[in-house]
Amino acid sequence: PTFGHDPAHSGYFPGGLGRNRFQHRWTVAWTNGLPQVAVGGDRVFVIPEVFFSPASVHALSTYSGAALWSRSFPPNPNSMTPPTLAEGGLFFQRNNHSVDSQVYRLDPATGEVVWKSPFPVQWSRNFAPVVASNTVWVPAGLDNGLAAFRADTGTDLFLQNLGSEEGWAPAWWEGRLFTF
Repeated sequence: PTFGHDPAHSGYFPGGLGRNRFQHRWTVAWTNGLPQVAVGGDRVFVIPEVFFSPASVHALSTYSGAALWSRSFPPNPNSMTPPTLAEGGLFFQRNNHSVDSQVYRLDPATGEVVWKSPFPVQWSRNFAPVVASNTVWVPAGLDNGLAAFRADTGTDLFLQNLGSEEGWAPAWWEGRLFTF
């Protein structure tokens, strides 16, 4: 569960939705805008948009919308990416320029930080990380490049400057990673 459903961002849903009309089961109001959410394990994971304002991650019940847990990420960052739920973790980036930016893995059941790894970045606003084959790929670097981390430990694997634009994420398809 990530942007476009899967690491390839295909948008494909392999199940049937039935013939019934969709109806609201519950609603939750947020003061900040919401980018895409991640859904899995009877939870909806939400990271409200921030711009040098308080940042937080929330888990809601898919059945009732009730808050299951919430975690703050001070100091106020430039941005936070939407979440990706994969390989038993909840992954996202907290972007606040090169000296104060991290990639996080949270325990989706409790919201506890499993690991966080620093990475260099400018003032980027990007899509959710791509997680596949025990690797987390994120836009990073002072020239909008690509960084990779081990999904289980957060170990830094590489950083490659690409000179690309912000507002993107790589895609993973059939064992290959695609970027601009």
